[in-house]
Amino acid sequence: MASTLFTAQNITVRFLNTMIFQNLDFTINKGENWALVGESGSGKSALLQTIAGNLNIIGGEVNYHFFDDYLHHNPGNPEHLTYHKLIAMVEARHHFKNLSNTGDFYYQQRYNSMDSEDALTVEQYLHTIKPTPQPNQYWHFDKIITTLKLDKLSHKQLIKLSNGETKRLRIAAALLKIRFYY
Repeated sequence: MASTLFTAQNITVRFLNTMIFQNLDFTINKGENWALVGESGSGKSALLQTIAGNLNIIGGEVNYHFFDDYLHHNPGNPEHLTYHKLIAMVEARHHFKNLSNTGDFYYQQRYNSMDSEDALTVEQYLHTIKPTPQPNQYWHFDKIITTLKLDKLSHKQLIKLSNGETKRLRIAAALLKIRFYY
């Protein structure tokens, strides 16, 4: 029998004045692979934001079973630890900042070579990721770098990464954030 990670029962989700989901039920079990498909604007990203706890659920019940399991297997965690810290989203857009710590850093800037000096390198960026307390050593830094083939990119500035390299970097950041083995 599969271990349940997440359940949503009869949930209603609203964003501003728009009802996004109503009477939504689903369960995610360990070992399942899901693919969200649909037209643009059909709610795929909203569903992921709901699971991540970034949208208000105004009705129904949500259970983050993986969080309860994590707390059970990792006693002594800080009281301020929430399920949010165990979820990492790799969104379509990146939110990198430059060395000046401004957010006006965007993909097309890589063609503007004078801006590259103000960009973090892959290695510098990955070292800014704060992992969940008491991480398991399954997804350690070196394994993530090797698995996602980022080792040859470690000294490359973020601004100079291709779309594919940027996506791999963001997956690496997500794994570093939640690097425990469930």
